[in-house]
Amino acid sequence: GGISDTEVEALEDAGARAVRLGPHVLRTASAGPVALAVLAQRAGLWG
Repeated sequence: GGISDTEVEALEDAGARAVRLGPHVLRTASAGPVALAVLAQRAGLWG
């Protein structure tokens, strides 16, 4: 799995920006809900 260096380069050439979220790897099924939870917490929606 993962994205090869060639694929990253092609994406960046198309205008995408690489972002690192740290050393942890999440399954796609949990990455979305986790991202929304973090954003909601940072926006002050949860205490």
